[in-house]
Amino acid sequence: MRDTLVHRGPDDAGLLETPGLVLGSRRLAVRDPGPEGRQPMRTGDGRHALAYNGELYNDDELRADLEREGHPIEHGADTGVLLASLRAWGVDAIERLRGMYALAWADFGARTLTLARDPLGIKPLYWWTGSTRSGATLVFGSEPIAVLAHPDISARPDPIGVSNYLTTIRTVVEERTLFEGVRAVRPGETLGFALDAEPTASKARTRSFAFVAADVAADVASDPS
Repeated sequence: MRDTLVHRGPDDAGLLETPGLVLGSRRLAVRDPGPEGRQPMRTGDGRHALAYNGELYNDDELRADLEREGHPIEHGADTGVLLASLRAWGVDAIERLRGMYALAWADFGARTLTLARDPLGIKPLYWWTGSTRSGATLVFGSEPIAVLAHPDISARPDPIGVSNYLTTIRTVVEERTLFEGVRAVRPGETLGFALDAEPTASKARTRSFAFVAADVAADVASDPS
């Protein structure tokens, strides 16, 4: 599954295997090409892990907030800042992000997994839930091809998704895709899953572009320079 996405991340590959969760990552090393930027990234205490695709534009601001509040930043570049932010502020950290991103964050202490996508939907993220040989399973990836590479998932057309494509030339409408059961995390959406229970999305949040635009306007008004 991971290596179907080599075209998205040709520079490196990582894999984290834990009871109840496997995270894979392909890496395009731009901002932090050194080994400190490898993913999946995990905190030193092992409690939090992150697979992240994107770029934060306010990582300096987040870094300053973390340092002011006494939260350690263990890794470099914006990936390390994002992981430290999630550890410090939990899912509320996502409200602070400015940038383009799709992320999967595991909190092994709380036994939860969070999927989130930026409000403009620049970075893609897809998910599927169903029964596999391992039991009830959540599968996710940056493209449907990665999800469909799972040996227990069959590529079947979604008639509504195909109709949407034929009439609008859009491969995704809301969360529907061309493939049965493969759903898109919608722009600005945050989905929560329990690692030790049937993978049903819960605590869904949506952060709209209008919300971000208002936030940016407030920032500009407070600092017109």
